[in-house]
Amino acid sequence: MTSYQPIEPLLRDLGGNILSPPERLTVGQSSEKYRRLNNKGAYVGAWSNDKVPYLVDIMAALTSRDYQALCFATSAQSAKTEVILNWLAYTAKVDGADMLIYEKSEKDAQDFSERRVDRLHLDSPEIGACLLPGKSSDRVFTKFYRNGSMVSFFPPTKNSLAGKPSARVGLTDYDRWPLDIGGDGTGFDLARGRTRTFRSFGMCYVESSPSHPITDPKWRQNRERPHEAPPCEGILGIYNRGNRQRRYWQCWECEDWFEPDDEHCEWEPTSDLVARAQSVVMRCPLCRYGIITQAQKLQRDRAGHWLIEGQKLDKQGRKSGDARQSDIASFYLLGIAAAFNDWEKMFLGKWQAEEELASTGSERALKSKINIDFGKPYLSKSRELERSPDELMDRASDYGERVIPEHVRFIVAAVDVQNHHFEVQIHGLGIEPDAESWDVWLIDRYMIKKSKRRDDDDERLAVNPGAYAEDWDLITEQVIKKSYPLADDSGRRMAMKMVGVDSGGKAGATNMAYRYHRRLRKVGLHQRLLLLKGEPKPNAPRIEVRFPDNSSRKNRHAYARGETPLLHMNSDVLKDWLNHLLDREITGGGFIHFPQWFVERKAFFFDELCLETRDEKGHWSGAGRNESWDLLYYFLALVLHLGCERVNWQQPPPFCRPWDENPLVSKLQKDNNKTEKRKSLAERGASLL
Repeated sequence: MTSYQPIEPLLRDLGGNILSPPERLTVGQSSEKYRRLNNKGAYVGAWSNDKVPYLVDIMAALTSRDYQALCFATSAQSAKTEVILNWLAYTAKVDGADMLIYEKSEKDAQDFSERRVDRLHLDSPEIGACLLPGKSSDRVFTKFYRNGSMVSFFPPTKNSLAGKPSARVGLTDYDRWPLDIGGDGTGFDLARGRTRTFRSFGMCYVESSPSHPITDPKWRQNRERPHEAPPCEGILGIYNRGNRQRRYWQCWECEDWFEPDDEHCEWEPTSDLVARAQSVVMRCPLCRYGIITQAQKLQRDRAGHWLIEGQKLDKQGRKSGDARQSDIASFYLLGIAAAFNDWEKMFLGKWQAEEELASTGSERALKSKINIDFGKPYLSKSRELERSPDELMDRASDYGERVIPEHVRFIVAAVDVQNHHFEVQIHGLGIEPDAESWDVWLIDRYMIKKSKRRDDDDERLAVNPGAYAEDWDLITEQVIKKSYPLADDSGRRMAMKMVGVDSGGKAGATNMAYRYHRRLRKVGLHQRLLLLKGEPKPNAPRIEVRFPDNSSRKNRHAYARGETPLLHMNSDVLKDWLNHLLDREITGGGFIHFPQWFVERKAFFFDELCLETRDEKGHWSGAGRNESWDLLYYFLALVLHLGCERVNWQQPPPFCRPWDENPLVSKLQKDNNKTEKRKSLAERGASLL
């Protein structure tokens, strides 16, 4: 006799999940009813909208038929990703529909499914019970629910964003996505196309903290568009396309409304960063009397409001005005108002990053803090100030032509290899009395253009670094062995401490550079030359000495045999540092001094220093001649290599000592009854300390 399964479970599923109408709940209301959290050490219990009040309107907009997309730009610690989890829980329990969730990579999509969604099912039993029974319904990249919903997880690829219609699409951490997906356009616009079939029932949610740089350094807030974000690609670009909603708090004192912003914060003016951070408060920018502390932040936000651009609030919280219209509901919450951001930690981290910028010139840590903690786009210091050649010329002083200024302890040459000449720049590093840090003095700039080779008319031919090894020997004669007179008119001269030469870029030049270093080794001058190479990897150390060896590679001339040191330079980080030093207005701490004769006869030098800016990807670039800029950052790399950041200037190494004690400076010598003569170490070919 045939046996049948009981029909009661099927009827219960039909009645409770498929045939029953959806509950009349918003995403936020369903979260409070069904979602549970088990974050031990942080929070355990039911989801509470009261702890993140600014999310209520955002979650309500997810089910509004007035919008087809929703953008939430904010900082970390704002629960922006929790919105997607609440939306998923709403989809599984309240109102079923297919849903696509995109993470920035396949690995991140897997992690989101296993770490976030599986824990949602585990910690919220009523949500977990919505899964269809059986292992095949609970896969890593796809979940099937009793109400017929299917939720899938993908990386943002061309294939995954095409041909998959879905009523609901969620995009996480959007500013860490590629700007263009396989040549088809932005991920957001491709994702919106997945919901088009569902018309007003479709919704695409995108969230991220800003990561892309400001594209126009001249941008200023327009009074007619007070909610507009700075021009950026990514999440803020999407926000500007929407109706531009900002969060407002009410002042305790004047009862007027203002947007909470870190620019309204104040603190005690102490050099102790920790004590300073502990004193941070926010002051009302309107009356200057009302003060809000970290402890009062949540209470202020519970009474807060989102305002669409064009709207305003009276003291009773009533809205008026012509709201900006868009099919994108866009929200921008600054990091200072994020629920789980601690003001003390935010500002302490920012100030520490600013100290790192001052000491190393690297903007990397500061950019991360501004983007992630404060929820703002970052404008590179170079683009912020828009330095001009005239401003740099105004800083020039008359400390002599091709002489060693009083406080310079050693000189270093940087050489850039061009197609038909060597570009040479001489820099001095020195320290003034009672100073704790060194400054930079420009000493000379010249080209090596003519080789010793001659044509049929006995005219000297142009240098060709990529083709003739003997042309490199001109660096020995005209740079390595070069010395400069001291500014004290004593007749003494200072020899070169080190010469750095760019080893790449020009065809054949790399091979010739290695051959040249081997020739110097034979005559004992190799320790005074260091080959340089820019490092394109953004996370590379500022400098790193490597010994390349390609002798085992087939079908290639072996010009690197493992015996020649090569200084790899993180060009973006070093250029950040150089940019910071060029901004300094007082001596000490790396101030760069320019000689007056550069202004009069080498004005191109200052033009070359202002050519490069950071592009949209955060790299330094510019079209045209930039040799002054490159040679100066080569010099900074050599300074780091020589250990000058760690020098104790009260007991410096020999090459950093004052002139009378410095082995780089020639000594006074008496030659019988003749006048005093001085002979430099460079002229004697002695090894330098």
